[in-house]
Amino acid sequence: MRRIDLTLLPILCCVFVYCYPVQSKEAASTTAGRLFYLATPSLGLPSLDKETKVIVSFLTPEDGVMISITKQGVDLKQQITLTAMTDYLYNVDTEYIERDGEVTYEWALRLFSDNGYFCVTVSISFNRESTDTVQLLPVAGWGRQYYTVHLRDTFSIQIVVDKGPVNLTVTFRFTSMETSLRYKDIYIYNGDEKQFLVQAQGALEISTCRRPFGKSEDATGTRIVGTANFGVLSFSCHGVTNSSSCSRSDYVIRGLVAEMLLPQECYGTEFIVVPGVLQLEQGFIIVIASEANTDVKLIYSKEELVMLSRAGMSITVLELVTFCSLLVPSAFNVSNFLVVVVELPSLHFIQLDNQMFSNDFSLKRAPNNSIWHIGYMSIDSGAHKLVSTQPSPFGSYLYSTSYLHPVGYIAAHVNTECEATIMTMTLSDKKDNDCDRFVDEEVMNEKGK
Repeated sequence: MRRIDLTLLPILCCVFVYCYPVQSKEAASTTAGRLFYLATPSLGLPSLDKETKVIVSFLTPEDGVMISITKQGVDLKQQITLTAMTDYLYNVDTEYIERDGEVTYEWALRLFSDNGYFCVTVSISFNRESTDTVQLLPVAGWGRQYYTVHLRDTFSIQIVVDKGPVNLTVTFRFTSMETSLRYKDIYIYNGDEKQFLVQAQGALEISTCRRPFGKSEDATGTRIVGTANFGVLSFSCHGVTNSSSCSRSDYVIRGLVAEMLLPQECYGTEFIVVPGVLQLEQGFIIVIASEANTDVKLIYSKEELVMLSRAGMSITVLELVTFCSLLVPSAFNVSNFLVVVVELPSLHFIQLDNQMFSNDFSLKRAPNNSIWHIGYMSIDSGAHKLVSTQPSPFGSYLYSTSYLHPVGYIAAHVNTECEATIMTMTLSDKKDNDCDRFVDEEVMNEKGK
């Protein structure tokens, strides 16, 4: 089964938003869970100064959920008890553990609850005028293989591990032949394959962040394979998340970055591009393939067919959107969300706090798509619950200015054994092999209909 990943990235955006999904107890894993790891993504950034703050926000749909925080296996004696739909802010102390050239080994915070589900959003404030956020994936949503996505800037790849040690094989892809990394006095170039070892509850950063801002470097398509599941945060150095760090005075772009990445197991075959509401600047879409010879059909004002000949190959489609976001495969949409909004947000959804939308809310058919519809609405600051009145799932994005956060989606993996079985089925086979309960691989493969 061929799978692709779409990442939307803008030319200009500013963000002042936190958002969280809700965990359905019937689901194996959404963007809520019981175990998370955080390796502070600001380590090694030249923009770090005394005003830089790293804050972790928690949210839960249940009362009395207790979260324990440990660091390098040591209990920090930090226990947080959460109340439903009330977020809690935790300040993170950033520090260095070990530095080896441009590869940095770091500690990781372990965030765990044995009595309920919760969500985690990390906020990095560089100064009083700039805040970036990133939503963490629970350990249950991690995988063993990733392809990284970056912009044309200095970049960093953050890897976090739960149970270890984990052996990593990294095949580097640099768009600039002049780009190189230094590790133990050895220089790494485009196409090189290197081995790394990350211990349990540890982290690894592969970074060019100490280089001058503005130097064009891109590692999109770098392949990371591990002997066990791990998480990856892929970002540009002068802004820590998918948002850009904009100056309110002159709107100078400091950098743009991707979200915590979905593993290859969670790639999809269909994505809905949300048209921009605030047409500030034209943007672009990055498409990356997980398998060789992947055909990608792009439907917007015109229809375009692109063939990606190798795994990890990417293309950039210009002038389509105004947003920066990790797009979620439509197969991973869910029907229940919990959202916290901070500062002047706007939001488009299906139903809000068990109340029907006002008469001025309308849904329009997605461009060149007969199934999906798109609607927009504004929302006040605070905690809100969004639930579909029908059992059908829907996708949700939270935006402020021109940046989108995916609010909630299933992070469960497509069952590869089930998928292999489906590939051998005959067209007349009517048996339902949807063994992961979230993605019907049989229908996606057009068999068993």
